[in-house]
Amino acid sequence: MCRTFKVTVVLTLGNSFTRKVLWTLLEDVKFGEAVSYKQLAELAGNSRAARAVGGAMRSNPIPIIIPCHRVIRSSGDSGRYSGGQPLKEWLLSHEKLQKEKLSAPAAPGLGTRPQSAQQSSGKR
Repeated sequence: MCRTFKVTVVLTLGNSFTRKVLWTLLEDVKFGEAVSYKQLAELAGNSRAARAVGGAMRSNPIPIIIPCHRVIRSSGDSGRYSGGQPLKEWLLSHEKLQKEKLSAPAAPGLGTRPQSAQQSSGKR
C-alpha cells in the first residue's frame, strides 16, 4: 500500500521562520515519525526557537498535509493539536502502526493458495 502522494503547496502565511519550519516538517519528518518542538527548531536552523515552532504549528493552514501532529513535547507527551489531543494521539498511533505493518516481514506462506483450496482442486 502506497503512503506517498504529491500535492502542490504554496506557503505565503507567516514570517520566513514559520514558513521554514513548516517546509522542514513537510520534507524531513516522515510518515510514522515524530520530532519534538526543540528538534524541529534545530532542523529549521534555530535551536532556541522551540516556542516559535509551536506558533508555526498553530498557524499551519493545512494540518493534515503539513503534518503538525508529528511534533510532540520533549517529554514524549503528544501536546496540543488544532483537531484536539485525542485526534493527534490517534494520528500518531495510526501512523506508527501502519509503518510497523509495512516494515514487518511477510507471514510464512503469504501469497500461496490456502490448503483447503489446494485439496479441493486435487493438488497436494
